[in-house]
Amino acid sequence: MKRLMKKKVNVFGKSVPVFAIAILSVALVSGALLSYYGVITGSVVVTQGLLVDGLAWDQAEDISYSASLTSLENPVILSVHYLDNNANVDAKVDLNYSCGPSVDNCNEITTKYYETNLIDGSLNLSKKNTDWTQVTGDTDVVVTYHTDVATGVMTVGSITGLPGGYILIYYADEEFADDGTRLATPGQAYALNVGGVIPISQNDGNLKDGANYCAYDGYDHCRGIKLWAIRTTDLSGNTIIWNSEWQSAYYFETDMLGWDHLNDELISPVEVLANSELDFVIVSEFPQMMIPDNYTIETKIVPTA
Repeated sequence: MKRLMKKKVNVFGKSVPVFAIAILSVALVSGALLSYYGVITGSVVVTQGLLVDGLAWDQAEDISYSASLTSLENPVILSVHYLDNNANVDAKVDLNYSCGPSVDNCNEITTKYYETNLIDGSLNLSKKNTDWTQVTGDTDVVVTYHTDVATGVMTVGSITGLPGGYILIYYADEEFADDGTRLATPGQAYALNVGGVIPISQNDGNLKDGANYCAYDGYDHCRGIKLWAIRTTDLSGNTIIWNSEWQSAYYFETDMLGWDHLNDELISPVEVLANSELDFVIVSEFPQMMIPDNYTIETKIVPTA
């Protein structure tokens, strides 16, 4: 028998068997096969479209406000906030209300939500005729204001047109009778200046359901607070020294600084338009003779189902 001859080839100056070359070729071809044609990676960042007081959901859980009163009082507690829609689509939310510790006790508390102009704005003060209509052709006093939603503090931004010898005041009326008639007892006057805090009184009768300046005076905002400009010599502490010239000499509000009680109450679902801000105020009115307790009023802002 003839011996099988192993063929060899010369590779890089060395003699290598032919079958080894074949195995090496298979290995090289197998390692060069494509397992994919490419990789496309997308990075998508999701941010919260609707912010509460400028805060995202995990920060907006800690928004709070507080007040104290006695069971003999009938106060109105205000808390100003805003919803900021940064999306290109409208948003609808529910304002879910709860109160504790006892639902039965909370039934006596009236809590409502109103679209408001309390964040930033301006208010004109004008002289008025004896029938309380606005005097035309006279120069008005214009007051701008700002509310810090984090603290609820309202401050005076600027005062223009204020004559010499006059001072800006916040005038808080006393309570109203059941028929909406203002009681005879004079209210309290608080002197104001640029940058100063407007100390809104919880017991101001103009904040309560008995006040309706839309019906009385044709104002755009039916409830709120009054700003006046009076003669400096007529103010003694927190009391106005009334005299025969006061009505013709003072500059009075031409609208209430507050919210529209009749037309702009917010009922869920509340719509916040795309790329817009909705300013609102939580208004809670407590009756007299509330059972002493620590009441928690909660408003949860949730997407509509």
